[in-house]
Amino acid sequence: MREELRDWWWCVLVAALVALAPAAAQAGPLPTAAPESVGMSSAVLARLDPIVDGLIAKGDLPGAVVLIVHHGTIVYRRAYGRRALYPQPQANALDTIYDLASMTKPIGTATAVMKLVEDGKIRLWDRAAFYDPAFGQHGKGHVTIEELLDHSAGLPSALNEAQSVLPLAQGEAVVDAMPLHFAPGTRFEYCNTCYIELARIVRLVSGLSIGEFDAKELFEPLGLAGDLLFDPPAAALERVSPEAPAAHGRYVRGRFVIEGHGPIGAEGHAGLFGTAEGVAAYAQMLLDGGELNGVRVLAPATVAAMLRPYYLGRHSQRLGDVRGLGWDEQTTYSSNRGEIFGVGGFGHTGSTGCSLWVDPATQTVVVLLSNSAHSPHAVDDDVIRLYAKVATIAAAAITDAAALPAMQHQAAAWSAQVAAQAPGFESWAAADRRLWSTTGKGTEY
Repeated sequence: MREELRDWWWCVLVAALVALAPAAAQAGPLPTAAPESVGMSSAVLARLDPIVDGLIAKGDLPGAVVLIVHHGTIVYRRAYGRRALYPQPQANALDTIYDLASMTKPIGTATAVMKLVEDGKIRLWDRAAFYDPAFGQHGKGHVTIEELLDHSAGLPSALNEAQSVLPLAQGEAVVDAMPLHFAPGTRFEYCNTCYIELARIVRLVSGLSIGEFDAKELFEPLGLAGDLLFDPPAAALERVSPEAPAAHGRYVRGRFVIEGHGPIGAEGHAGLFGTAEGVAAYAQMLLDGGELNGVRVLAPATVAAMLRPYYLGRHSQRLGDVRGLGWDEQTTYSSNRGEIFGVGGFGHTGSTGCSLWVDPATQTVVVLLSNSAHSPHAVDDDVIRLYAKVATIAAAAITDAAALPAMQHQAAAWSAQVAAQAPGFESWAAADRRLWSTTGKGTEY
């Protein structure tokens, strides 16, 4: 049912991904230009400075990098504050490498899965246990790849802190032993363990770890190997912003840290590091339908399939929870869209203080990378509000005459697709929940 109701969305999105960037100076993966030359206001963008500086002064952030792209061109980028406070203060810079935390899920893992789908190696509606029989224990045998991608698989949402720092094979064994706690496919619940399993499937199918696969198939071809990477090499560690202290008060660079415990390596739910320009260039690749600077890594239809809306019920949102494959679109986690961009965009955040929002209608990318986890005085709500404020100012700075009609068209198409899915999903999900409550099994596909 869900599959049938979504089929036409990809063509709507492909049409929104073909805008061409104007000519501008280019040294890195993206060109740069004055905001006014591409339809944005530098005066409005200047409102960002006191907001970000204010949070740094308050102690919520040691520093941050904000980067905004419009029509394929960087119109704003600034490094604020410090790269590190401890053990020694270090000035921030545009090339700082940040721990992207959960932004690993869409950028690193979901994209890898979609590459394997495009290559005919896996199908979205395949059962995960087809590739990883050990995962099928305890009622998980009918969980699909798609359900893992859109966080509707019914798995417990996370490993506990002690389990999170186990060696990879032991952590995967913990996931294998987990029982389901709701009927797969019947609602959205944000889930780290889904992405641990997806990374394992990438490894089993391709023979490469998630970091190796992404480097070979995505980041290196795009020229982003130094800007998006798992396990940064020793030569890059000076540029890596540290985060929360690990065991014994050590500040670790280049590994995602469970505070007070220790670091984890390259896993599907976390472990990717990147610069603001690397994240923005990756997002621009999606806006350009899978291609960046003449190098194609995904087909346009694959990108559209990844980004089309998946209605997942009304568990946490009055208007319904809607996800892409890996991406947030409309849930309690999508406040980083801000107050002005309309529905139809996509993004994600990371617990270390990182945010990405992409609006296809206006061809705008908003990146905020920080290491709030490194600050002993950080207030999570303040950082989450900052995500929204930065996106709101970016949207307010757009002066293109065509922007508003494009946003209205995108919102109408997206909303129609979601509305078309909702009745069938709610009816099917209610029946499947009843079946699961009595048998412990969901619908067999």
